[in-house]
Amino acid sequence: MKLTALYGAAPGFDHGLSRVNDIIFETFRELGETVAEINLGPLGLPFFDGRPAAEAEKIIGDLAVSDGVILSFATCLSAPCSIMQTFLEHLSADKFSSCFKNKNIFLITSSPDYGEAASLSYVSRVIASLGGYCAVSLGVNNTLVESMDDALKNSIEKYAEDYYRVVRQNRRFVVPGDGAPPRAEKNNSASIKNITRDDASALNGERRPKVTAAELIKNIDMDSFTQKQEQDIDEITQYFANKYKDDSQKEKPGQVIREPLAGNAAPAPRLKTCRQLTQNLIHYYQPQLAGDLNAVIQFAIAGEENFDGYLAVSNGECEYKDGVAGSPDISILCDSSVWLDVLKGRFTAQKAFMTGRLKVRGNFVLLTKFDQIFKIT
Repeated sequence: MKLTALYGAAPGFDHGLSRVNDIIFETFRELGETVAEINLGPLGLPFFDGRPAAEAEKIIGDLAVSDGVILSFATCLSAPCSIMQTFLEHLSADKFSSCFKNKNIFLITSSPDYGEAASLSYVSRVIASLGGYCAVSLGVNNTLVESMDDALKNSIEKYAEDYYRVVRQNRRFVVPGDGAPPRAEKNNSASIKNITRDDASALNGERRPKVTAAELIKNIDMDSFTQKQEQDIDEITQYFANKYKDDSQKEKPGQVIREPLAGNAAPAPRLKTCRQLTQNLIHYYQPQLAGDLNAVIQFAIAGEENFDGYLAVSNGECEYKDGVAGSPDISILCDSSVWLDVLKGRFTAQKAFMTGRLKVRGNFVLLTKFDQIFKIT
C-alpha cells in the first residue's frame, strides 16, 4: 500500500515531532511498508487567496493515489503551525476539496504548551468537512519527547500499528451526511487518546466509547466448543469402560487379571504445552504450498510460558530450533495464551495481528504465508 506523510514544522522548532516521526516510520518499515515524506516548509506555499496554487498541485496529486495520508505538524498556541495551516486553507479550493474523501488520516502533533488536543480537534474537523476519516490521532508534549523512554516509544509504535491495520482493512468510520461538514458541537472523527503528562482527555470524549474488535474477541469464550467436545469424549469413554467392565474381568486361560482403575475413570489426556505445539509445527508444514520460500520465522513468546524458538524454511524443508536466530526474516511476539489459540486453530496469526493481540517485526507478508503453509486446521 502507498502511504504519504506531509510534514509541517519550522526547522529547529518542531517540539520533538521529527523524533516521533522517526519511530512511526521505522515501525512502518518493519511492517514492510515505506512512507513517501513531503516537507511542506521548503515548498513555500503562498497564502491562500481563493485560487488553486500551482505549488499545491503535485502534493494533491500524490495524496490522490495514496491509500493513507499522515499529517504531521507542530502545534503553537493550541493551533497547527502556519505551514500546515496554509496547506489546509488551500484544500478549500473546489479543485482540491475531494483529495481526502474516503481516506483514512493519521494526525500527529507535538507542542510545548499542552495545546495538542485543541490543535488535533481543529484539524480533525477540517478533515471531516472534506470527507476524510481521522482514524488515529496522536498528540505528544515536547517534555515527554525529551525524556523519551521505552514505555513511550512502545506506545507510539502501537499508534502506528493501529493505523496500519485501519488502512490494510480499508476501514470506514461514520460521518454525518457522508462527508458533510460536522455540526459545531460534535467532533465526528475517530481519534485515540493523546499522550500527555497531565493525561489530557480524548478528543472525542463526548461520544459513547467504541468497542474494538480486540475487546469483542476477548469477551468471547473461545474455549466453550472445545470444552464441550472434551466433555462428550469423557462421557463416551466412561460409557464403554463400564459396558465392557464385566467382560474384561472374566478369567481366561493364561490371562492375568489386573485391578481396575480407581472409580473406573479413563486416564487423563496428556496436554501439550505451547512450546511443544510450536515445535510440532514442522509436522503441519506443507512444502507444496511453500514453493521456493526460504525464510526464518522467529517466535518470542512471553507470559505463562516464556520461550524463544524459530522455524527455518528452506528448499522445501522445515526445521525447528530453540533460541534466537541471528537474522530472522520475521519475528512474532505475543503472549503464550494468544499463541496457544493460534496453534489450536481458533484464529489465524494474521487475525491475531489485526486485532492487536500479536506483534510483528520484519516482513509482514510472511505472516500471511505462515497461515498458508502450516495447515493447523
